[in-house]
Amino acid sequence: MKNFEFKVKCKDGLHIWVSNSTRTIYDQNDKAVFYEGNVSDITDRKQAEESLKESENRFRDVSLNMADWIWETNSENKFTYISQGVKDVLGYAPEELIGKTPFDLMPEDESVRVKEIVSKIVSKSENIKDLENWNIDKTGHRVFMLTSGIPILDNEGKTRGYRGVNQNITAQRKLETQLQQAQKMESIGTLAGGIAHDFNNILFPIMGHTEMLLEDIPEDSPFRDSLNKIYSGTLRAKDLVKQILTFSLGIKGFLLKPIVMKDLSQKIREVLDSNKNENTN
Repeated sequence: MKNFEFKVKCKDGLHIWVSNSTRTIYDQNDKAVFYEGNVSDITDRKQAEESLKESENRFRDVSLNMADWIWETNSENKFTYISQGVKDVLGYAPEELIGKTPFDLMPEDESVRVKEIVSKIVSKSENIKDLENWNIDKTGHRVFMLTSGIPILDNEGKTRGYRGVNQNITAQRKLETQLQQAQKMESIGTLAGGIAHDFNNILFPIMGHTEMLLEDIPEDSPFRDSLNKIYSGTLRAKDLVKQILTFSLGIKGFLLKPIVMKDLSQKIREVLDSNKNENTN
């Protein structure tokens, strides 16, 4: 019997772990004469093993609650273990991905980018923390992942692989993109509103003074036709300012419809074409 492990109760009532190895001693006639062996106290080792097991269980429980799937890779970055959760995220069964690398699941340009980042991390045996990366699922759709992992060390302290978790944050990514787009549009709306107000401040005195001149000059004045053209142009410009303000308010309230931009563009063209025709005449 070799390295048989069991618990014993000491005189003081405490329990310890021991390892027992025993061999049989035979005489010249191959008859068992006696047994000899040794017993070693392995309590410290067993406690360390139990602590490690508890730590691994805690890590597994936390990982399962926080991540969509768990993975392990070897020194060549190839998957050696993948949890069943990967099927819900990427559509692959775990056995389909064993032997592949995480980079095999990424678009080509993303693979190059992430591989460079991971290589630097692995060379220093550092933790992978919240690494964002795009994956392609089995149906060809893009999935945005958040990856974290820790190095797996051998007895000599060298990295022999990584163990980590992946979380699907595609929905969160879409919301962030929409928010960024909304913020950009709001900035454009603020700029457009400022331009409209400045334009209106310039337009108002031109329009007012033109109206007063038209009221004061005789009907047969040679300047009346020119003043009418100026006044007509200011009315069209006033309508244009109104359209710009509508465009601005539509963006800020996130109620803007594509037709508003189309109408605004059309209105600008009408003003420019009208002025061009009048100048030609």
